[in-house]
Amino acid sequence: MDSRPNSFVIGAPKCATTSLVEALATHSRVYVPFIKEPGYFGSDFGSDVGDEEEYLELYTKAPAQATVLVDGTTHYLASADAVSQILHFNPQARFICAFRDPLEVAPAFHSQLRRHHIEPLSSFDAAWADQPERRKRMRAGGSREPLYDEICLFGKQLERLYTRVPEDRVFVVFFDELITKPEVTLDRVQAFLGLDRENLQLPNSNVNQEVVLENMHRFKMHLARHARRLKRLLGIHRNMDLFRRAFAFTTKPSDRDKPDQATIESMKQSFSADMDLFESVAGRSIRGSAWDQEPAGTSGAP
Repeated sequence: MDSRPNSFVIGAPKCATTSLVEALATHSRVYVPFIKEPGYFGSDFGSDVGDEEEYLELYTKAPAQATVLVDGTTHYLASADAVSQILHFNPQARFICAFRDPLEVAPAFHSQLRRHHIEPLSSFDAAWADQPERRKRMRAGGSREPLYDEICLFGKQLERLYTRVPEDRVFVVFFDELITKPEVTLDRVQAFLGLDRENLQLPNSNVNQEVVLENMHRFKMHLARHARRLKRLLGIHRNMDLFRRAFAFTTKPSDRDKPDQATIESMKQSFSADMDLFESVAGRSIRGSAWDQEPAGTSGAP
């Protein structure tokens, strides 16, 4: 059996891709490695694996009946060259991508990067306003910093994907349909992957979390990075759920603060042309953020 991954859930982040991959992992003919997002492809993003041999090692434990081997790295969609590298690696690769309104994705992604100690600013409003300065620092040779107005250009990203991959090997999932009609959407995903239908359930994964013990959470993230390396060295191919449970107290589920109205207006202006492009490419709009209508307050969106 060919143990090379053949199905890629490539983004976008904060669009229920973790829930989707975890649902697929329960199918009897699907294999997802213990690192859901290896990040091997794409020269413009970091990776959890070093070379192709190490990458393929993640899939050596796939059972004989597994016909769909999944890589669920969500930055591949935004990467300039990840999809091209994937097609060189596996010319028959299939791609699944999920989308929602970027006005909701950008603040949600900011929260996730805060938990992973990648985003230094605690306020999304401040991080959004800081993007021009980040570009200056990066042009001056500084290290890569989060740019939310780029990571959420879904029209540009989908158009680029369709120029490289035949449409019959791309499946687009809309966040609202996945959440409100999970059974129907999961059935369509199974059909796209050539799987016999099984009764998959969509878990509620990767919900918004607030860090409550900063130093302990940093220690947890540091241990997690070393744990992944140790697991690869020892050939362990299972999730360390005990580790996650032991450090669960460092975060708690939390509502997300709504951005300031000035930030919302700036995001709408920044994303407007790209959302028009998305609608022309995908044939459906992703506009529909509740924050366009809500008064100031908080949102419990994932």
